[in-house]
Amino acid sequence: MRSLSVSCIALLAALLSSAETPGASWPHEAWGGPGARGTGAAGSRYATAVTLGDGAGQAGAEGEVAFLAGGQRLATVPFRIAPGGTARVTAPEALEGRGAFLVRVLSTRPVSVWSETWNETPDGRFGLSVPGFAAHDTLSAGDVAAFAGGSGKTDALSARSNVGLLCLHGGPCKATVVVAAEDGTELGRGTLGAKALSVEQRPLAEVVPAAKGLDGLSVRFVATEGRSRPYAVRNDNRTSDGVLVPQAVDRSLGSTFVFPLGCRLGADCWLGNYVDRDPGNGSMRDYHGGAMTYDGHIGIDWLVNGFGAMDAGVDVLAAAYGQVLEIGDSNPDRCTSCSGVCAPDRANYIGISHPDGTISVYLHLKAGSVVVAPGQTVSRGQKIAEVGSSGCSSDPHLHFHWADPARQEVLDPYTTPDDAYVTPWEEPAPYQALAGLGVARTVLSRQLVDLESWSLDPLVATDLRRGEKVYLYLYVLRIAEGARYALQLRDGAGTVVSSESVTSDASASYYLLALPLSLDGAAGDWDARILEDDAVVKRVRFRVD
Repeated sequence: MRSLSVSCIALLAALLSSAETPGASWPHEAWGGPGARGTGAAGSRYATAVTLGDGAGQAGAEGEVAFLAGGQRLATVPFRIAPGGTARVTAPEALEGRGAFLVRVLSTRPVSVWSETWNETPDGRFGLSVPGFAAHDTLSAGDVAAFAGGSGKTDALSARSNVGLLCLHGGPCKATVVVAAEDGTELGRGTLGAKALSVEQRPLAEVVPAAKGLDGLSVRFVATEGRSRPYAVRNDNRTSDGVLVPQAVDRSLGSTFVFPLGCRLGADCWLGNYVDRDPGNGSMRDYHGGAMTYDGHIGIDWLVNGFGAMDAGVDVLAAAYGQVLEIGDSNPDRCTSCSGVCAPDRANYIGISHPDGTISVYLHLKAGSVVVAPGQTVSRGQKIAEVGSSGCSSDPHLHFHWADPARQEVLDPYTTPDDAYVTPWEEPAPYQALAGLGVARTVLSRQLVDLESWSLDPLVATDLRRGEKVYLYLYVLRIAEGARYALQLRDGAGTVVSSESVTSDASASYYLLALPLSLDGAAGDWDARILEDDAVVKRVRFRVD
């Protein structure tokens, strides 16, 4: 997919370069906390242990557990999990007296994570268990987390609530804490902040003084800065035992992304290209270290099912809540080249600003399909346009990119554990690699189209006759260099009338392949099979009279 920028929004993005980030040694990431190690009141002792479990694949894993506080990595402990087993890591001496800390787990495969913090007192052992979470399962600006049953009581015979923020990655975090009575009346609000890679925990009555002495409260965190994981702990003042209070999260007014297309990824739309993490000099590397990109690509491309699907209409959705900055809606949308009406600056587009200060840009939209206006507020998942092929675009697709104007940086919404920011996706899609031969769809046609400038799906052939020559078009996905595939054609009697093998001489995320077929054989129901290493990838059946 060719994809260049337009107007001042995209000019900004075109001038920025993607951050060059080395590939992570451990591709899977999970977080946990808060934890503690040290001396408490009346000589009590705090300690934390992290338990890790093998993932669903039951293949075992290895990696490291990092303990972080105050923006620093204080200790790192390696681990290894046997297939189907567990591992346990206790917070080391380096955490002694450093206050509440974060736990970060990096591993070769997905693992389950939970931490237990206990307090050894003269009256017994009391503790708090906290499940691990994914980096994306955090709050961004505008997101809300709600807790029920908060307590501002501080006397020795009552329970109290502590509230806290776990702040992930490279920037500080901040949230407004709102306290309300049982009837919903707001009693007061305060601010809780934490440095990057640190934990801030305080009594609820200290953050919101109006809560002091009261019980049965509702507590809401409204994220205003950074990516954070809020939490609330209800403690028994007599025993120091604690219970993690469940939270309900609302991301409808926040900066967290949903998939921006009204189609099913992997069924009727597909990933085409990721952001290029290594632009320049003909090199390229996607966030996973693979080649699902092209040199200098600053966004994500998603393909739809050809020009027929474009004409039928595929909705483009706002990835997150925000305000429309600019639009372009009047350029032609059947472009397949990069000149004339298809020049790079002729793409239809929408730019949206989000509560965290970032912007998202949507390119190559269908002419006349934009349904929002500058200054308008849009909600997450709201239709804003339809997919087209305007501007410099080889086929119908959405180019989506994300940028931070304040830092003069184009961001990759698919992140690695090495990145200094957290992915904005609420549910990140699994990585799509170049792997063998995938066929999105097929068309059987008498028409031979120019594959370099096709702007119309080939006409479907009907009433086929023996002796005719037709073309089988394959819309191929993510083929890797060196992949071997074959076309096997059987006539109406089941006889193999042709068989041809091909080896791919280059990798490609997507292309259109035309295979000529000579219908010399018995009449009846014919069968064309696409095979990769003798396994059938796609079958096309058609009638020949």
